[in-house]
Amino acid sequence: MDSKIESALHPGRFIGWNEETGFVSSLEEVEREIAALIAFNPMRAVSLYEAFIAACYLKAEEIDSEWEFGNFVAGLACGWIQASQAAGADPEMTAKTLLSWMDRDDYGVFNELGSNAVKVLDRAGLAAFERQVRTRFETACGKREERVGNYFRDEWAISSGASMPSNATSRSTSILLRGPRSQRPTVQPSLPSFRQSANSAMP
Repeated sequence: MDSKIESALHPGRFIGWNEETGFVSSLEEVEREIAALIAFNPMRAVSLYEAFIAACYLKAEEIDSEWEFGNFVAGLACGWIQASQAAGADPEMTAKTLLSWMDRDDYGVFNELGSNAVKVLDRAGLAAFERQVRTRFETACGKREERVGNYFRDEWAISSGASMPSNATSRSTSILLRGPRSQRPTVQPSLPSFRQSANSAMP
């Protein structure tokens, strides 16, 4: 599967804006194969999703993208969430990883990851995501409010109303971090190198 990912991404080849639709279409074919693994081998699907996300992030340097490629990468992250949940991953670690991807995003592919994630997170995952966001939000605001009053707090948007999965019973809440990147709390990146992640996914 790692060779399929690498072949579909055409490393070293620049993708022009007029080639993006066909390029993304070929990537979607590979993603469907990974998604099919969730039902019977979710751990392998998790590793392959991580490899694919990392490889796409590197490919961002080689594509003149309008929006399709970015949307595809965001979709991969949602697939990774579903695979992680099927594998019984710790919801707190899943939330931390999502937020680290958002922090590390220099290309804008994860701009809407927060709002997209709440659509696929299960009840435990959504609660963990909310806790992680609130913790980071309060920590970041607390460090700066002595110097800037409420300005920094006003730069963050907390919006409610996103739908949780149908089996969830608690109040649905969507929290999306916004504001200048220089003001965001930082964590260590969680994007593995393509080859390392892909190799770890192989049996």
